[in-house]
Amino acid sequence: MAYDEGLAARVRELIGDEPALSEKKMFGGLAMLVFGNMAVGVHGDDLIVRCDPGEQDALLASWGAALAPLA
Repeated sequence: MAYDEGLAARVRELIGDEPALSEKKMFGGLAMLVFGNMAVGVHGDDLIVRCDPGEQDALLASWGAALAPLA
């Protein structure tokens, strides 16, 4: 499955000024890394966000948020 280029462009607009930002195509999607660590990604039409584990429950309570199953 290809990733949504429009969503990737919107993410770039939001974090594009980060000097340590790099992009890497992986697992059929696009990962955006800061200092080599994944910060966000686009897979299909989903936005994947790395978050503080302590904030996970509150973020999952947000509309449209879901925990991705580990395959």
